[in-house]
Amino acid sequence: MTKYQLIGERCMSDLTNLGVRWPGWYYRVNDVLSDVSPRLGNVTRRMWTANMFVTYTDLITIGGLPSWERPAAVDRLCSEIDGKAAILHNFDRSMTLAGQWEYRRENRAIANLETTILALSALQYARKTGRCPESLTALIPEFIGSVLLDPFDGNPLRYRRTDTGFVVYSLGEDLDDDGGNPPSKGAKNPHDCDIVFRVLDASPYLSNK
Repeated sequence: MTKYQLIGERCMSDLTNLGVRWPGWYYRVNDVLSDVSPRLGNVTRRMWTANMFVTYTDLITIGGLPSWERPAAVDRLCSEIDGKAAILHNFDRSMTLAGQWEYRRENRAIANLETTILALSALQYARKTGRCPESLTALIPEFIGSVLLDPFDGNPLRYRRTDTGFVVYSLGEDLDDDGGNPPSKGAKNPHDCDIVFRVLDASPYLSNK
């Protein structure tokens, strides 16, 4: 989704430069460019606009990578931007960090969706067999076509049985395996923890066998 958002935004920027009029919300960036134009001069403004399109293109290219490769690619792009002149650096870096945030948000959404799919598939397995699966591979091919990958590290999503149920989880942004346990109360960043679908009690599904 984020990749196509960026493509759409770049197309709108291109068309705006050709004179196409858009709703007022779009003009926030354009207003900034207009405000600084008298001070920058046309040549610098064109450099800034061209540079913005290059950054858009780089972010779109990064959007085509596997989700777990994107953070490092954006970090490399930030390093390249840091080497530019200050007038080009500040806006591009802000745009790149916004892209990084969007990619991470997209990964969190994918992780939540895929852990839900696997947990529901595991409950279907439990209803049919009378027991929770020993691993996610037990769900193949009847309940899922393949084990889904963690969008943060590219490995299969994790699964752990408990005394009364199970958890399916992603490592999350910090890439630390917390065993699918909830974050500690003192955690500063709510995203520095596993993304978990937890079935506390699977017995209602097991009793139907």
